[in-house]
This record gives sequence, structure tokens and C-alpha cells, in this order.
Amino acid sequence: MTQTPTAFDSLPTITADPAAAPKTESSASKSILASDFQTFLTMLSTQIQNQDPLNPMDSTEFAVQLATFSSVEQQVLTNNLLEKLNTGMAERDMAALAGWIGLEVRNEGPAKFSGRDIRVSVSDNPSATRAELVVSNNKGETIARRDIDMGKTDVVWDGFADDGLPADHGTYTFDIEFYRIDAMLESRPAEAYSRVAEAQVENGTTTLILEGGHRVPAQAISALRDPSISF
Repeated sequence: MTQTPTAFDSLPTITADPAAAPKTESSASKSILASDFQTFLTMLSTQIQNQDPLNPMDSTEFAVQLATFSSVEQQVLTNNLLEKLNTGMAERDMAALAGWIGLEVRNEGPAKFSGRDIRVSVSDNPSATRAELVVSNNKGETIARRDIDMGKTDVVWDGFADDGLPADHGTYTFDIEFYRIDAMLESRPAEAYSRVAEAQVENGTTTLILEGGHRVPAQAISALRDPSISF
């Protein structure tokens, strides 16, 4: 029996242009989805073109297949949109991080001394009558002690050791010892300001690299300041 041509015989062949697809980290999964989409379209077109004219496809079944076709197409478009949004957000995040470079951040950890004063945050202990700042080198040796004004919120280490000589350039840690008269109540790590040398974003997590190479998660930062402003 000769098959009677139908209006569907004139349907144009639709092909995907791989060069038009944006190059992103999820291009592999998107390529698979696009391939499935094209395969579905080809199968549907072939089914329509080769159906029996005396027993055409049921209209309900055809409607279901068209709905599936539309759903797959919408999924492809949605994935493209999400990738563009993610790319835009990453670019904005990096632009914002650029403003951190050269600023000083405060965190509980070592700080690099390179000839400039280091500002250290002073925590509070209501039971203490006096407190001392203890400066230690990277060997754990105490090189300087400074009395702390209990009415101040921070103290500045000028870079001099207790022997009156300038400390060597390097990494130092800071602790605060609290005393009640002459009895020490506690010793706790202090937060010092360090300059930001680099900012990185990896797997959605922002990490700051400070002078001296110390790496600090952004969520561990408790303060941010402009070192050019004195107060």
C-alpha cells in the first residue's frame, strides 16, 4: 500500500548548534540533556511522518508527547538560565573581594610583623584588675610583654622586644593574660589585625590569604579596617 503524504512530511529538520552552547563547568551534563532533547524530537518527528494514515496517532497520546517535548525544552532553557546566573554571581563576588586586598582584617591567629605596628584587640574579663599582652615568636618563645589599659578596646605592639631591640621580621602570636592583683586568672588568644594579600573562592567558600601566608576563612574574620586611617 502506498503511503499518502501528510502535512507533517514538510516539517523542517531541527538540529542543535553545539557552538552556540555556553562553555561552563556543567557543560557535560547539559550536553547530555540537550542530546536527549534532540533524540526525543527526532523520534517524535519520525513517528508522525510514518504513522498509518488509516490508523493515525491518538490525539490524547499526541498531546502527552507534545507536553513532554515542551517540558524537556523548558528544562534545557532553565539550566541555561541558572548557569548564567551562577556565572554572574561568581563575577560579582570576585569584584567585591577585590576591595579586600590591602585592607586589614582581625582574626584569632598569627600576624606578620614587617616593621609596622600591629594592632591587637583587647577582650574583657570583669574579674580582672589588670592585663598583659604577651607576644610570642614562631618558636613559642615570649619576646615581649605589655601592660594593657583596661579601659581600652585594643593595644598596639610597636615591634620592640623586652630587651629594647626591634623584633625580627616574621610571624608572631598574641595572648592576653588577665590578673586579679598578682594572681593570674586566665590566658586567652588575642585577635590581631593583618593585611590581606589575596582572596580566593573555592567550592563556594571564601578564603583570605594574609601577609605571611596565613589562610583564614572569611567567616572567621571579626573586623575589617582601612590601615591608612588612624584612630
